[in-house]
Amino acid sequence: MKSGRGRSSNGSYAEALQEMTLRYERLVQDLSILRRINQADDPDLAIDDVCRQIVETVASGLGVENCSMMLMTEEGEAVELRAACSPLEDAGKSFGPGAWQGRTFRVGEGIVGKVAETGEAIRVDDVVKDERFVPAPESSTPVRSLLCFPLEERGRVVGVLNLSHSEPGFFSAETEKTMALVAERAAGILADRALHQKLRESEAYYRLVAENAGDGILVFDGLGQIVSVNPAVQQITGIPALRYLLGETDWEAAVHPDDQRRFAEHRNRLLSEQRPETIEYRRLDARGRIHYLEERSSPLVGFPNAVTGAVSVVRDVTDRKQAEEERRRLDAEIQYTQKLESLGALTGGLAHDFNNLLMGIIGNVDLALMDLAAVSPIRENIENIAEAARKAAHLCRQMLTYSGKGYVSREWLDLSEVVRNMVGLLQVSVPENVRLEYALARALPPVEGDATQIRQLVMNLVTNAAEAIGERTGVIRIATDRVERESTGKIEDRNRTRRGKDLYVCVRVADTGCGMDENTRQRAFDPFFTTKFIGRGLGLAAVSGIARAHNALVEVDSTPGEGATFTVLFPISDAPGERDETT
Repeated sequence: MKSGRGRSSNGSYAEALQEMTLRYERLVQDLSILRRINQADDPDLAIDDVCRQIVETVASGLGVENCSMMLMTEEGEAVELRAACSPLEDAGKSFGPGAWQGRTFRVGEGIVGKVAETGEAIRVDDVVKDERFVPAPESSTPVRSLLCFPLEERGRVVGVLNLSHSEPGFFSAETEKTMALVAERAAGILADRALHQKLRESEAYYRLVAENAGDGILVFDGLGQIVSVNPAVQQITGIPALRYLLGETDWEAAVHPDDQRRFAEHRNRLLSEQRPETIEYRRLDARGRIHYLEERSSPLVGFPNAVTGAVSVVRDVTDRKQAEEERRRLDAEIQYTQKLESLGALTGGLAHDFNNLLMGIIGNVDLALMDLAAVSPIRENIENIAEAARKAAHLCRQMLTYSGKGYVSREWLDLSEVVRNMVGLLQVSVPENVRLEYALARALPPVEGDATQIRQLVMNLVTNAAEAIGERTGVIRIATDRVERESTGKIEDRNRTRRGKDLYVCVRVADTGCGMDENTRQRAFDPFFTTKFIGRGLGLAAVSGIARAHNALVEVDSTPGEGATFTVLFPISDAPGERDETT
């Protein structure tokens, strides 16, 4: 009896040991499969490669004839094959989204579709007896046993992991337990890979956006060193991006000297107050040209609430600034023209009325002198009155000339010939310390104008130049020429070049005098404005009036201490014999 109980007890121990051994072997098998599946958790692997590596591991680890993974399509209406492995055939294969040309299963269709719909695993011991089974015609491996497990991510089915075998009842409850572990880990890996894939796509998208952005994007570290720039920065600065990344050039160093202090204060506020900052400043490019930049910067705040750097978006607003400056210049010119027109109208009206009064005075004085004896004691006084009245009349004529209301006699003129006939008069009009030089072009196109007024214009310019030279030795150069200027749209098309430029004949008077600053240059043609102790300030004002009466343009180029150049451009006219008969 004792020996019988001993044998029974020994048999129980053996069975228990065998059971423990089997459990241990299954645990080792499960751990081995999970360890190999974990190798698929590689950020550098694409999802297709992850799927292929998982099915290869499961197929070999569980000794099944076929293992496949099907993932939900983007629309979420069906599952499609993404990887399969059959140790009886070739190694595992993977397929990209939409690449599988075989059968797909709509959600709820067949056993696979049912698992995708319910999120519950299904084990079928013999598919021949299960009406839900829908065979895949492209499969060359017979199927009798089937085990399908859902792959879930946050409660949502993203795919199905399938095991199949040609023997009925091949899969056991233990296989189900292993597959539950495998499916859970595989779903986690797929979720991580999907997240990494989205991150890579997002990074690639934002990199594409940054590289194609019209604005410059710079990223600075906590020390102010540039760690990233986009191509637009090179377009703005003319400096290759690599030089910034290597620390060979500094962003702040090229900020315009007049803006560097304000720029430094901007950066200090950005880092200390930890809020976005906007600034406009000037910066020099690689060729020394000034760019107007509009920069919006934001601090990069890490843990624990510490600034680790900054990102700056820089927009080149040079064109906008230049357009604004041009608009301000045009507005100033319009206001100046309107002021001159108003002043001219007032001056012309007063000059006209005073001239009429003076004509009466001069006429009566001349009559009085005719009746007055040559030895009369008051004759000298009457002659002084006549001389003063004639000077006043001359002043009125200058004012009428400025206002554009003076009499203009039109005739066809060769400007070089007009100046050539003035050489003797000009020579005696300048002091001995001033030398006159001439550069008069030949065969100039004719201009239509008043010879007397044009002579007055040249005389006034030469007189002004001589006064600018003063007592120093200097040179006045008088030239005539044919020139082109950008079209203003104010002259006839036949006097325009093929390149859209207007044609002019010019008189140019250049001196080596004291020159003018910008403020003086802007006011040079204002009536009664003068920088000289002696003078009425009507010389250049008369030049402006004569030019307007002839539809001419006046250009002034001057630098303090380097002299001035006045250029009067007369539009070219067709001489009577050259005019188009149809006009």
